[in-house]
Amino acid sequence: MDLYIEFDAQQLLFRTNIEEARDYMAETFRHMLVPALVDPVERLELHRTGSGYTIRSVTSLDYANISLENLIPLVKDEVRLQFMRKRPDLLWMHAGVIERHGGALLLAGVSGQGKSTLTTYLCEHGWRFLSDDVAPVRMDADRVLPFPQAPVRRLHPGREVAPDELGTLERETVDVRPESVCRDEAEIRGIVFIEYAKDAETKLIRLDQGSAAMEILRNATNFFDHRGAAVERAANLVNRVAMYRLPYDAPRSASRILNELW
Repeated sequence: MDLYIEFDAQQLLFRTNIEEARDYMAETFRHMLVPALVDPVERLELHRTGSGYTIRSVTSLDYANISLENLIPLVKDEVRLQFMRKRPDLLWMHAGVIERHGGALLLAGVSGQGKSTLTTYLCEHGWRFLSDDVAPVRMDADRVLPFPQAPVRRLHPGREVAPDELGTLERETVDVRPESVCRDEAEIRGIVFIEYAKDAETKLIRLDQGSAAMEILRNATNFFDHRGAAVERAANLVNRVAMYRLPYDAPRSASRILNELW
């Protein structure tokens, strides 16, 4: 049960003997699947064994005391990590990305701030989907590459949630139509650093260049691959791209404000 997952014309082979795992990965990476290997960069395997499970990638790890439900998300994350290791030339930001009229909007922030929720809501307004959780930014230009794994958003329980509860919330995979997926790199026209807080005033605040550059570096997952070059890349971005902070409470209201950016 092999799957071929592609990012920027390079493919990763995923192999498993577990039907549930195959179905999960096919659903998660359905917009990134290709029919054959052309330029494979790596392989990733998940197998059920007599004593538990084995994950084989760069290394081989055995798991005996973990459920398949908890193990599969680790395998999903390993796909992203393998592409990151193969493309250290890119600045990988923790951000969701949508595109409209040829321009990309990055919604950056730590886990639990609502990146997936806001990107999928904006798709309802006619934006196209580039990425759910990671933004591969070129170091030589203000452009972002698509990484359209299926967006997964947390279901809010209707009350304030403590940070240590985020991982326990129920999630739903959002079905983005194929025609709503942007498969080409796009020019970055704006970056918004989102901050969810109960009873916060939903307001788009323009950031000064210094604060914006620091936020870019704080949300870069591979800063240490670039160091000085990452600082220079951040400085170039803030000189040419609008940067904002968006505290908000209601996702629908926040998405309407973001929809007016262009």
